[in-house]
Amino acid sequence: MASYTAPSNAPKKSTTVGALATKIEEQDDSKLERVQNRLEACKQKIGKCPACNGEHTYKSKWSKTPWPSDRLVVFRKYNDMNHRQRAELLEKVAGCARCTSWKHCKKDCKVPMVDCKKLVGASKCGRDHSKLVCNSGVVYCMAAHSSSQVDFDDINVDEPTLQYLQDIIVNKWNSARTLWDNGSNRVLVDNSFAAENNLKSRRAFIKMKVVGGEKQMPVDLYELDLQDMYGKQHSIWGYGIDLIMDPDVPVNLSKVRHLFPHVPESAFAQLPKRRIDLLIGINYNSLHPVGGLGVDSVRNLKALRSRFGCGWLLGGSHKDLQLSLPRFSNQAASARIAKVTVVPEVPLVADLQTSSCAKVTVDPLLTPDFWES
Repeated sequence: MASYTAPSNAPKKSTTVGALATKIEEQDDSKLERVQNRLEACKQKIGKCPACNGEHTYKSKWSKTPWPSDRLVVFRKYNDMNHRQRAELLEKVAGCARCTSWKHCKKDCKVPMVDCKKLVGASKCGRDHSKLVCNSGVVYCMAAHSSSQVDFDDINVDEPTLQYLQDIIVNKWNSARTLWDNGSNRVLVDNSFAAENNLKSRRAFIKMKVVGGEKQMPVDLYELDLQDMYGKQHSIWGYGIDLIMDPDVPVNLSKVRHLFPHVPESAFAQLPKRRIDLLIGINYNSLHPVGGLGVDSVRNLKALRSRFGCGWLLGGSHKDLQLSLPRFSNQAASARIAKVTVVPEVPLVADLQTSSCAKVTVDPLLTPDFWES
């Protein structure tokens, strides 16, 4: 039987095993070095605890190495404090009432919102904060219930918003930049737009609140027809003012396109800057866009369906949008809720008796079910 003889230049078994062991050790050393570098970078980023000037760590389930922590909850002395002391310390360091980090406030926290399960009286607290600061009496940590998604840090009385604006065909031919306004009970028409388009008008008076009482002012009432996306005409009336509001700066909506993949691309077209020609209030509520629920809502930004224009429009606010602060003219701010007294002449398309709110007439054929079907 023939025997096998290994080539003289073949490596010995002991040599091969030794080389493999050396390679594994080198890989382990390289991995350890990377971990140490990350650890050091993390320490530098987190810094020292503002309460004790020390360093705190936690053990991740992904690693046996203790990692630096920026959360006061891992600090034993913090846990030994009472609720008010913990909350006051968080406020002092501008920390997060949700995760107790001293590196950010709650509005910047990446941890999902929580419902505090601690009992306050006979019911659960339900607020968006750590149970360690529950019932502390410190306003900084007493956020509203998480379902409202409101925090004192988030309040901005001058928050810019994206107005519900559309370009709508008026009197079968001309385009009018239109603002849908749920805060008004009137339709306002820009006088310059009315003159340019020869809108039918009549004289009336509006009563506007001023210091010491009411002031009666003459206005022109205008009739016009809005053309929807199906070519149907909708007659409305409104009264003229010199300026409704300053034109909005064009908004680039491409940054929020991914939030509404089901909405047509045409709804994200950037509207050019132009004068606001019409403001339509809730006295024509049946014409207003509808929706903004479910997939049509992302926090405070909503996509609404409309029977006009391309059929959709966006409005609200979002952190990725560069928005301007809308400002009504003084005349428009008062006229949006003014009373109307009509000079006895030929009646317009709606009942214009003196009233604090215009009469609303809804044609059953013009309900959202009709134009959404």
